Amino acid sequence: MNLRDEILKDHSKRQVLKIAAWIGNDEDRFRQFLQIFLNDDYRVVQRISWVLSLIAEEHPKLVEKYISKIIKKLSEKKHSRCS
Repeated sequence: MNLRDEILKDHSKRQVLKIAAWIGNDEDRFRQFLQIFLNDDYRVVQRISWVLSLIAEEHPKLVEKYISKIIKKLSEKKHSRCS
């Protein structure tokens, strides 16, 4: 699966569930997902955050070791609401 393409394909609950199911409890897939979350543009990160919340609920151990990076990313103020 080209994860970034799937993220941008459709912003729907069905698509979010599909991506979260694909990642599942697979650490390699989660790291691929996390690279997009930590490094992509604001629009992509905004879309992917819903997937992150589902994974955190279903597989908290998977997210646990990356939580400081995730919190740091969520704290960034690189974007402007007006742009």
